[in-house]
Amino acid sequence: MPNVTKVKSYSDALGALEKGAAGIRVRCKYKGNMNAFNKFVDALGSDKICVVLDLRSNQIGPEGGASIGGALKQNNTLTSLNLNFNKIGPEGTARIADALKVNKSLLSLTLGENGIGPDGAKETADALKVNKALLKLDLLNNNIGPEGGIAIGKGLEKNKALQILNLYRNKIGPEGGVALGEALKANGTLQSLNLYYNEIGPKGAERIADALKVNKSLVKLNLRANEIGPVGAKKIADGLEVNSALQEVNLDDNIIGDLGAEHISNALKTNSALQTLTLELNYIGPKGIQRIADALKENSKLQTLNLRWNKIGPGGIAIGEALKHNLTLTNLDMTENNIGDDVAIAIRNALRENKESMLFKVRLGTGGIAAEIEEEIKERARTRFIDALNSDRKAPLNRVRLMFVGQGRAGKSATV
Repeated sequence: MPNVTKVKSYSDALGALEKGAAGIRVRCKYKGNMNAFNKFVDALGSDKICVVLDLRSNQIGPEGGASIGGALKQNNTLTSLNLNFNKIGPEGTARIADALKVNKSLLSLTLGENGIGPDGAKETADALKVNKALLKLDLLNNNIGPEGGIAIGKGLEKNKALQILNLYRNKIGPEGGVALGEALKANGTLQSLNLYYNEIGPKGAERIADALKVNKSLVKLNLRANEIGPVGAKKIADGLEVNSALQEVNLDDNIIGDLGAEHISNALKTNSALQTLTLELNYIGPKGIQRIADALKENSKLQTLNLRWNKIGPGGIAIGEALKHNLTLTNLDMTENNIGDDVAIAIRNALRENKESMLFKVRLGTGGIAAEIEEEIKERARTRFIDALNSDRKAPLNRVRLMFVGQGRAGKSATV
């Protein structure tokens, strides 16, 4: 990534282009600067140096978006373009999409918060069918709806290049989820899909889960806040039982409950690829946590488990028992679960008994954990961290924080 030259006007941006800047971040307002903006865009069309352009929050509107699209048809050096918060709408998006059909250099395009709607999504999807260069597309919070979701799915089905797709908060609904599921069956390049807050429900989750049974490229899937419930969790679990590629799954805030947790735990017993699983805000109680704990005794791949904001309580003792056997978990988060000394003692005892444990980061929830228990857990985890640094055991050891959140010590942390 080149150094980015930050400027406050399009005149300065034009000057930066003329000086051969490889990266430009423009911080100004388009309105009232049309002449300077047009000169800058004209220069961008023939520029041979700049590879990164950040125009976020410049209020360029549909006309400005169209001008940028025109420049992209000629430019063959720009690799990254950020147009977040610019109100370019479907009209500006259409011109940019036209450019994507012929542009061969742009690798990353960010169009978040631009009100592109279903029509803009359809134009973008048509471009995806023929574009062979774009690796990352970010369309967050554009209200593309089910129609837009279906269109993007069809575009993705034919695309052979895109690796990262962010559709956060777009209300694509079950229909959009179904379309993306069908796309994932055919697509062999997408690695990361973010569908956070899209209301896909159990039906959308089912189609995506079906795709997981055959897809071999997707490694990161975010389904947070999609109301998939226990039925959707069962479908996702079925997909995970046979999937051998997915490494990270986010199922936060999906009301899966104990039954959904049971389904996911069954998948954990057989899945050999998943490294990160987050189940925050899912109404998982003692019964569900017992199932997850049982799975941890058998699973040999999972490294990060997020159980924040559930209803675990004393049921967390089961996790402590599981940690006596688990050899791979490094990061455990159980905050906001009414965790007290009984659960902390179980985790401490696990660290005492399991000499091969890789648990380096622990977050325990409110409930009043005794200081001596807290300190022993930290010390034992610190020792494991140092031992791992001095051995050939492989684990994510860049920077480990042990954080304990309890009554009277909220937010207290120690870095080891």
